[in-house]
Amino acid sequence: MKMKKATIVGANGGFGRMFAEKLRVDGWAIHGIDLVGGVDDSPTGDKFALVPESSSSTEADLWLSQSSLVLLCVPTKAALWWLDHAAGLLAADSLCLDILSIKTEVTQRAAVAGFAGEYLSLHPMFAPRGEFSGLTMAVIPVKEGALAADFLTMIKTWGCKVVPMDTEDHDRASAVMQAGVHAILLAMGRAAARSGVPNETLEALATPVSGPVSDLIKIITDGDPATYAAIQKENPHARSVRDSLVEALEDLGRWSDRSDSASFEKMVQEIRKGGNSRC
Repeated sequence: MKMKKATIVGANGGFGRMFAEKLRVDGWAIHGIDLVGGVDDSPTGDKFALVPESSSSTEADLWLSQSSLVLLCVPTKAALWWLDHAAGLLAADSLCLDILSIKTEVTQRAAVAGFAGEYLSLHPMFAPRGEFSGLTMAVIPVKEGALAADFLTMIKTWGCKVVPMDTEDHDRASAVMQAGVHAILLAMGRAAARSGVPNETLEALATPVSGPVSDLIKIITDGDPATYAAIQKENPHARSVRDSLVEALEDLGRWSDRSDSASFEKMVQEIRKGGNSRC
């Protein structure tokens, strides 16, 4: 890629650091912006600006205007503020990206914000860690061109699988894979906590199914509750998925009460026909 100056908003977060590390290896000069600083106030880049919430600075604005690449690695509220703020600052030969997990609001906002350059909405389908290799990135194009194509080529060289899609398909899929799966795990975790069975017993008797489920529950409970709450709240399709889960559990209860194995088998066949997909 020709563009080599990048500004990362949320530079001290997990994804901010992750992107900065890879970009720097590829020869980019990194400017970081965040609410909090590190030990030397420059943990992720060549230059760093500390700014209050919903606020920028003269220095940060200058970096935005000079950058070919701007990444908004912050939660929804902050991302929307920076999106609106940066739209009038970025040059025509620039690319702006967010990494929000729900796309309906941010893509609508970005489409009318007035960016002179290009805009992609990314969703890393993984938690931030050191490498992109072997992982999947959903990509929702808002305003694409040569810079967006070059960026996607670059992250493919990092070993990342790129899956282009539109906003509606993305949020529907995320409602199943994130909001729905998380809801199941949270419900199972609470059921286990209220069962009166000691954790030690559950661990000692773990089956090939229950053991991995317990590990997944721990990933959620060890994470930031606000992140998981936002996934349930912000995805416009999350409620319908939760309603389907409740309906399925109620059906299972009724079939068990009347020993209706035929209905149970019918449900299993329906699931098989649904695509045999992995969540």
